[in-house]
Parts: sequence; C-alpha cells; structure tokens
Amino acid sequence: MIGGGEGFTPGYDLERHPDDRDPVFCFVGDRLLVTAADVRVPVFSELAGLRVSRLQYFGTLHDSPCFLCEMPDFDDGIETDADRTNVRAGGTLRDLFGVLDDNTLATASRAFQILAWDRSSGFCPACGSPTRCSNHERGKTCTSCAYSQYPRVVPAMIVAVVRDAKILLARAANRSRVFYSVLAGFVEPGESLEECVRREIHEEVGISVRNITYFASQSWPFPHSLMVAFTAEWASGEIRPDPAEIAEAAWYGPDEIPRVPSRMSVSRALIDWFVRKYGDASDPGVVDDGIR
Repeated sequence: MIGGGEGFTPGYDLERHPDDRDPVFCFVGDRLLVTAADVRVPVFSELAGLRVSRLQYFGTLHDSPCFLCEMPDFDDGIETDADRTNVRAGGTLRDLFGVLDDNTLATASRAFQILAWDRSSGFCPACGSPTRCSNHERGKTCTSCAYSQYPRVVPAMIVAVVRDAKILLARAANRSRVFYSVLAGFVEPGESLEECVRREIHEEVGISVRNITYFASQSWPFPHSLMVAFTAEWASGEIRPDPAEIAEAAWYGPDEIPRVPSRMSVSRALIDWFVRKYGDASDPGVVDDGIR
C-alpha cells in the first residue's frame, strides 16, 4: 500500500528555490509529470521552458530537497529546453502505483494534497477576502479578518470485521465499478475512532462488533483523508445493509474472496491480513492485483 514515505522530512520555506538537480513533483490536473525514457520524477533543469505555477519547497526525501508545482495543460512528449529530455504526464497516482517506488509515490501524494489545498485556500472561508501565506508554517491568514487556515486532513476509519473465520466485505451502492471491500466511514465531530467503528458498522450493515484493535494508518490523497485501519470481531446481529450506502454485504472465507481493491490501499492490506491469518499457510493470499 502507499505508505508514509520513509526518508521524507516535511519542510516549509517560501524563499527557497530549486537547484537544477532537485526533483520537482509537477502535476497537470491529477496527472504527475514524469520523464518519458525512464519514468521518474524530473529534476528542475528538465522542466526548463515549461510554464509552471505554485512552485514551492515542501521537504526532503533522503536529504534531497523536493519541490512541487502544477501546469494548466501539457502536450505529452514535449522536449524541454535545458536537457532536451522528453517529459510526459505519466498518469494519476493510482496509475503510477507499482511504477514509481513506494517512497516516491508517497512523496508525490503529499505534493498532490498540498497543491489541492493551495488551490482552494486563496480566499478566506469566513469573510471571502484574499489570504496570504504564512512566513513560518504551511498555513494561510486572511488579509482582512486574520482567520487562519491549514491543509485539510479528514480522519476516517476502515475495519476488517471477522466472524467464524470469515470476513465482512461489501459493495458500495454509489460505485460504478463492481468490487468488494471492508467497511469505512468518516469520523464525526466529538467522536473517537473506536466509536466511529461501532457506529459506522451498525449504520451500514446493522451488526455490533467487539475487540476493536488498531491495525495501521494510511494517508489517502483523494484528496485529503487519513485512513485509520482496525480489525474487529463480530459481536451480535445479522447483516442488514443500508440500501443508501451498501448494495450488497456478506461473509467470505479466505478462499472465497471476490474482486477487491488493489494493493495500494490499506483496505487491501486488511483483506490480505485476513487471508494470511485464516487461510491455508501455503496459499500466498489473494492472487489478482484487484481494482484501482
């Protein structure tokens, strides 16, 4: 799954500008610009001649300063002026899973979220006046009422519920693509993560759970969620899907797993954990790479 990016240290410096060999995570909409020949993040000199905006430093990856920016549009295969190197819009973060290494992809997801916030925070949500960037932290302040805002992070829980060596998987009612996953939901104001697990499970499928145990967390940049994953045991009740949320839900054994999300997500990590724990020890787990 997309991790937190080992070796990355967040940073903020409005006055810092890239050197020629510094990597630049440049997005065209939701597509990341990559070099055509070897599919990597281009360095600053390889973007010479391209019109970019929102160029800013956002941290270091293995001691290399990293920058982000965006372009309004881009023609694939364009040659940049400095190195005569072809660069192209390589795809969305989902497309690049398994193409870029995990640390680079995690760093790209950080850049994507910062850009999304930077675009949407140009005006104050309280009075509508323009904002200005902070000099010392990643935040913006209203030029009129002094209201401060920071990059948005929305917490959500995701949980693998197990009953008699079977996992609860569901198909969402509002998805055009047919796949099954564990249940998830956003945390309500004033609610703990464990309370969110109990509430969402009961609301969506009508059962109660116990032994809620932390599993892992994952930043999910579509656009700004923090997924906190748990495992839990069925306690009582029978499945009664909420038709507004869930098209279908059922218990599946380790050898009955239907089409599930790809390995880029913590939801898939939970499903693979279940297969390893309850399946045949010689079985490598769910074979196909799932759906993105």
